[in-house]
Formats: sequence, structure tokens, C-alpha cells
Amino acid sequence: MSRVAVLGSGSWGTALAVLLAESGHEVRLWGRNRGHLEQLERDRENRKFLAGIALPAGIKVQPELEDCLPGLAG
Repeated sequence: MSRVAVLGSGSWGTALAVLLAESGHEVRLWGRNRGHLEQLERDRENRKFLAGIALPAGIKVQPELEDCLPGLAG
């Protein structure tokens, strides 16, 4: 299993994160809108852009870019 960061929590980023997590990867999903990310973490679903698709357990919603890309940011 590899660790993957997806930058962008809209429809495309969420779909990519779900696909990667279902393929066995550990995914960190980052976005700019903290309120939207809180909703993603709370509901484990992107109701705004990809309603009806649950976020697998392998996806960690990450509001801080520095934590999403350890060793690469900064």
C-alpha cells in the first residue's frame, strides 16, 4: 500500500480519492474550504459534489497542506 495525496476536494478529487482508496492506497484528501472538509469528515460523503458515494476508511480528510505533504511542503 502506498500513501497518496489528492489536492482538491471537488467532484474530480473526491472521485479520484475514492478510486485510490478502494485500490488499497492510503489517501490524504486536501481542499481549500475548511467548512467543506469538516462536512466531508463528519458525513464521510461529498454531498456537494458527489452525493451518494461514501468515502472509504482509507481516506483521511486533511485540511492542512503541510500535513498532507509531509517533507514536501515548505
